[in-house]
Amino acid sequence: MPVIPVMIISAFVLLALAAGRLSPADPYAQSLRARLAPPVWAADGSWAHPLGTDRLGRDLLSRIIVVSDVEIEGLKAQALRDKNGAIDEPDFHFWAAAGAFHQRCELD
Repeated sequence: MPVIPVMIISAFVLLALAAGRLSPADPYAQSLRARLAPPVWAADGSWAHPLGTDRLGRDLLSRIIVVSDVEIEGLKAQALRDKNGAIDEPDFHFWAAAGAFHQRCELD
């Protein structure tokens, strides 16, 4: 069994499970004054936004962390679908949407 890929996947899963606690900033907070801030390795970059900000001033690192948590919800829905075998496609989409909705409500 390849050890390094398993360690990388495990790190991403742990990061996704602890997304709410590890996120350095609010992923939905907008600041037009901080928009398009460069990443920390650029000449004008700062540690306030390590990966920079998007055009609305949202922190990119926080958004990546939160999206990984939503992806875990989708993987749970996929596992449920595979476990039950004959689950209908609309049921799968319902559970995937329910997981994403739960995550959205948890963040707001």
